[in-house]
Parts: sequence; structure tokens; C-alpha cells
Amino acid sequence: MRHRPRFRLTRQAALALLISSVFGGGAYAQTTAGRVDFVVGGVNATDKARKMRALRKGDLVFEGDAVTTDDRGRTQIRFTDGAYVSLQPLTEFRVDDYRYEGRTDGTEKGFFSLLKGGLRTITGAIGRTNRPTYQVSTVTATIGIRGTEYLARIVNSLEVHVGEGSLFLTNNAGKFAVDAGTSVFIADQNSRPVILQAPPVLGPAAQQQQQQQQQQEQAQQQAQPLQDQPVFVVGNQTTSTGSASIVGGVTAPFTILTPGPGYALAFSIGGESNILPGGFCQIGCINSTAGSQCGRPEVTVTTTGVSHAPQGPFYSGDFIDLGSTGADPLSGTATFKGGTPAGVSTFGWGYFTNGTVNSPTGSIMFGPNEGFHVVMGIPTPAMPTSGSATYNMISGGFTTPTFSDNVGAGLGTGTITSGTLNASFLSNVVNTNFNASFSSGNAYTFSGSGGISGAGFTGSASFFRTSGTSTACATTCSALFNGFFSGTNTGSPAAPPFAGYVYKVSVPGSPGFGINGAIGFQR
Repeated sequence: MRHRPRFRLTRQAALALLISSVFGGGAYAQTTAGRVDFVVGGVNATDKARKMRALRKGDLVFEGDAVTTDDRGRTQIRFTDGAYVSLQPLTEFRVDDYRYEGRTDGTEKGFFSLLKGGLRTITGAIGRTNRPTYQVSTVTATIGIRGTEYLARIVNSLEVHVGEGSLFLTNNAGKFAVDAGTSVFIADQNSRPVILQAPPVLGPAAQQQQQQQQQQEQAQQQAQPLQDQPVFVVGNQTTSTGSASIVGGVTAPFTILTPGPGYALAFSIGGESNILPGGFCQIGCINSTAGSQCGRPEVTVTTTGVSHAPQGPFYSGDFIDLGSTGADPLSGTATFKGGTPAGVSTFGWGYFTNGTVNSPTGSIMFGPNEGFHVVMGIPTPAMPTSGSATYNMISGGFTTPTFSDNVGAGLGTGTITSGTLNASFLSNVVNTNFNASFSSGNAYTFSGSGGISGAGFTGSASFFRTSGTSTACATTCSALFNGFFSGTNTGSPAAPPFAGYVYKVSVPGSPGFGINGAIGFQR
């Protein structure tokens, strides 16, 4: 997954999202679809009135615009639903029908056309819940998605590679599913997909230019002063009084939290499964009969473990399944390390490591560099419907990043040095980033955005190297994050005091691996 800089609308752009503006004196209303984050070479947009304009960084892109790049042109467009599209040289890409008002209730729509050239994209809120609301049309096939990061190129035929999630290709020959890690090409409208041995190549120059742009923007962000942060319990080191952090058996992990029902849980797992040998990497939230959703208050914390409410298992069909009766606590030999903000016992983060976590459907073994990361807390009961809030990473409010293969391509022990989360409760969008450094001397940035649903939020992100020599994510890797807001709304404007999420980074290669972790924030 590529770099995902935070989408910030100017005052004028925000107004354009609420009311349609007339561009250049035209007689038609325009809907803002996104903003240009990156431009190299010649990039133009032609609107519905066939008026052409050159695109520069920060310019808006509207519904109906056809964006073209010349033989040296490249651009990255950030859409209002959190998606981005990176266009390659000699590409023509059109925004046919776009509508997003901060909700995924079926009224959203993202219909596009790739007329020639190539693109790489990470999809946003549109299509995540209602798949028919997203499609990309080409002369060869129509592309539909299911939570996807992919690239597509038209060179006589259509070539597609899926990096994350899955997509569907539809033409006269039928409808075909393409899963993550698969590359295919379709010769024409009447042909079935044929599997490729290697993904389409869009060119290293674009990745180098984009990385330079990312580093410049990150340097500007780091130069901004951060708000003062209070003293907190350090989850992986010591408490604020200097005593040892909470370390105990997995059967009594959450003694840092007040026992009782009504907790929400998000988890990210990277380890060695007895059921599925090899690196196992998964991310999720509570799962009930109503479906998987972050921020759902269905977890009970007891003095002997963590159990699930009667609605259903933690993660149906996978290894962390506590049963449908709520009578099965986590068990095993893994060590738990966790922490909470000072004086708070209803929100926390932690991870199980260096042992085995058991459940009724199987067990997962964790080495010292592997882990089962969680964020738990009482979710905010009534979320605000307007305003926004900025959250800073709690000092020490993170788990040590771990790997799905116990090795991590030599990155070594990691730490999170800083992080922020920005929430817009009017548009139900979160933007987040954090910086990580590893003992190998490599530093990375995580940057992403997602949608808020109830007290929960989910999103996708990029993870890319900012310094060092490791080949892992030297340009960008795809990532996901799941989390929720916790505590009763306070302050002005009223907003939840805490937020936290777990993340998973997919690192391709032979063999590939995943990076897992958890992080907590406070206003």
C-alpha cells in the first residue's frame, strides 16, 4: 500500500462538500471528489464543460473531471472517502459519478473509468460496506471491489494485480473474483482472466518521486509543536510510580482494567498457528450476529480472563474463537504486557507474547517477537455528530511492534516514537499517522484514513521507510487499522477522551511477513 497523507480540506473545499460550487463560470454544479496530493510532469483535468486546467498540488478534483498525464506526468489524488488513486504517465482517468457525504448508507457512489494507462489505488469508505457503489470501467472489463488495494494497467489488454482484499472483474465472459497476491490479464471483453506470474510494472521512478514527497511532508509535520502530554502508565516498561508493568499469565491478563461487561475489543495477531503452519497475520474487531464491528460493547473482563457476550465469537471461522456462550476465557502460557492512562481503568492496550494462546478451535504459538495485540475499553455510548478532535499518542501508549514470522527481515525490536489521530465527527472520517523506529537503524511512517461507524472506526494505510537501508517497505506497504473511541464525551467541542486501534502491515516478498501492533491516543 502506498503513502496515504491526511486529507485536509480547505475552508473553501469544505464548503464545496456542503453545497455545490460553480467552477470557472460554468452553468453546472460541481461536486468535490478529492484533492491533488502529488504532481510530477504534466497533469491536466478536463471538466464537464470541456474546459481544461493544469493540476497542481492542493487543487480540487470534481465529479466529471477527466484527469490526463503526459509522458512524464504522475499524480496522486486523495478522495473525500479516504481513497487515493496514483496515476502513471500517459494515463486518462475519469471521475464519472461520485457522491460521498460521510456516510455509507447506500447513497455513496464512486464510478470511475480508466480509459488508458495505469493506476494504483487504495479504496476508501465507498464500496467497503456496499460493494455495488464502487466500480472502475475499462474497455476490457469492469472492476468491482471488496476492501481492496490494487493496480491496473491497460496495454492492449487489461492487467490487474491485487495487493490487499479482493476484487471482481466482469465482462461478457462472466464475473471473476481475484484474491490478494494474484495478478491477471484479460485480453478483451469476451475473454476470461489469465493468471500472470508477476504483477504489472508501473515503474520505479514514480515510487522514488512519491517517497521524496512523503519525506518532505513528514518533515514538515514533525516540525510542528505537539501538545503537552500527561504522565501515563507505560505499557511495555514501568508504571508511573516506577514499578514493573503488568506482566502475568494469559488467564488473568486484564487486571489493569475494572472487571465487568460492556467492553469493546480490537485485535491484531501475528504468530505461528498450530492449525495453519507458517506466518499467520490477522486483524479484526468484535464479531456478533449483527456482523463484525469495532466499538461494539460485547466483551466481559473478569479476574480470570476475557470472555465474549452471548451474541457470538470473537472472530468467527478463525482461531480466536471464545465460543458463543461467553463461557470460554482466553487461556495458555503466553505472557501479557499492557498499560492504561494514569488514573483510568476502563481503557487500555496490551499484547500476549512468547507462549501459546488457546481457544476452543485451536491455538496460536508466539515467539518473543510475535504477538496477539489488543485494545480494550468501554466504548463511547453516544458519539458526537459534529465538530472534530485531535488526539496525541499516549506517552508509552503502544505495544512493541511484532512480526508474523518472528524475524521481520532483520528489522529488530521496534518502538513508536510519536503519533496523532484526527477525527471529524461531522463527516465520520479519521486520519492518523505514527512514526516507528527499529533497532536495525530503520525508521518508518504509518499514514492512513478511515470511516467512523458508531464508536468504532476502520481504515487502510501506508507504511513506508523514511530512513535506513532495509528493503522491507522501502517504498510503501499496505496496512489496515481497526479501533474505537472510549469514554464519555468531554471538553469543547464535546468528544471522547480516548481512542485506540490495532494495525497490521503486509510486507510482500519471499517469504513475506506482517507487522502487528496496538496504539492508544488521548485528546
